[in-house]
Amino acid sequence: MFHLEVFVTEIDSTITCFRTDDELDYEEGLCDNCGEECQTLHPVDEVKLCYVCRMYYKLMRKHRPCNYTSAISEFRQRKVRKCPEDMKDIANDFAEMSKYLEVNEYENEGVQVVQSPKTKCHEETKSVMKELTRVRSKAIRLECALKAQRADGLLSGLDCYRYLVSKEDHHRRDEDGPSRRDRVRGSHTWTEEERIIAFHCECCISFYI
Repeated sequence: MFHLEVFVTEIDSTITCFRTDDELDYEEGLCDNCGEECQTLHPVDEVKLCYVCRMYYKLMRKHRPCNYTSAISEFRQRKVRKCPEDMKDIANDFAEMSKYLEVNEYENEGVQVVQSPKTKCHEETKSVMKELTRVRSKAIRLECALKAQRADGLLSGLDCYRYLVSKEDHHRRDEDGPSRRDRVRGSHTWTEEERIIAFHCECCISFYI
């Protein structure tokens, strides 16, 4: 009986050796020799080898020399993806912003309050909008003050110019005497030259304001 079992075992091993590659059960994983990840592992002498290590073993009748430990370590480093620190901060901030601020006080009293719960993000957004409105109002006030200051500067410049022109006219009249035109008109209305100058100054003020 013992000899029969040994004979059957030898026959099974012989049949396994003569099985084709298509009849073998391939697996996916790491090579037991080099540690490389592959889609197809070939079982050879109770070990699972990749295609390169299998061909080397079939030709040389020994395993292909390689550093299995370093290959496994490199593979694990490639597989393990570490989350960057900035992404962790973003995720933590997102989780913090999604927390609800208000708790339903009437939950245990059987009273239902129809109101959407407010999160921390909602409160932060409201605060930012208030600050933005305040800054916009300040910018508008500064712009109005700047326009008024610019208009005052133009008007003061016009007054100075009018004073200098009037002074020069008086000086010219004192030297040449009153002209016939001044004697005939005898009014205090503006001359044509003054009207043109005033018109141009008014256009400049309207443009800057």
